[in-house]
Amino acid sequence: MPEIMIDSGAHSFANLFIRTDRQAKYSETQEFKDYLEKYIAFLHKHKDSIELYVTLDVIGNAEKTWEIQKYIESCGLNPLPVFHYGEDFKWLKKYLDNYDYIGVGGLATRVTKHSFLLWGDKVFGTITNNKGEPLVKVHGFAMTSIDLINRFPWASVDSTSWMMFSRFGQILTPYGAILVSSRKDQNGDSQHKHHPQYIHNQSPEMKKKINEYLESKGYTLEEVSTSYNRRDEINILFFKDIENNHVDSPFKGKRRRMF
Repeated sequence: MPEIMIDSGAHSFANLFIRTDRQAKYSETQEFKDYLEKYIAFLHKHKDSIELYVTLDVIGNAEKTWEIQKYIESCGLNPLPVFHYGEDFKWLKKYLDNYDYIGVGGLATRVTKHSFLLWGDKVFGTITNNKGEPLVKVHGFAMTSIDLINRFPWASVDSTSWMMFSRFGQILTPYGAILVSSRKDQNGDSQHKHHPQYIHNQSPEMKKKINEYLESKGYTLEEVSTSYNRRDEINILFFKDIENNHVDSPFKGKRRRMF
């Protein structure tokens, strides 16, 4: 897994043009072209300290994404190519024929987990051998779903959702997401007092398990309930455990060649 990975910000850039008449052709705008050149300049400046950097993909336009991938390469760089949910599988074949590490995206574009699971089965059915071993390394974008992480043999994944959990007062545990924030409402009561995930609404047995889990990581319930920094840390450790248990996990779904 890369130590330092840089995303291009392509998804955020595309969102600037959502619900406008420029959305379909935003990759032809001067803003996009300027952004691309600045990104290339940035990568040249910092590439010695970056292990992996992503192409500037164009959401909804596989041909343009391929074109930009090749343009960035012509500038002396080797970005991670990206295959998106809903694209023709001929593009996946092109990436498989030319690269040993590819990115797979889709969840950040409001695709449901169920839809991504069905599509992901087709993707990994195509890029794994009959032992379920991937023929190339695969990076999953916006991938925080535990079910999807465990189902597919990713080499790496990323998401900002782990931070959002902590900002909204939640910690991730082997028993699910638990609300622990001590924030009070205007009456001095917990804002989460009626929420089924709130720590104090759990059974005594579950509370014991959660406290034991926190203690095993060197934290207390008091710490994580009063500090989002501590919640960040415990959530990072949760995903580190998943990473450590996920090494060399084969794809167990049905293999379905799409080309």
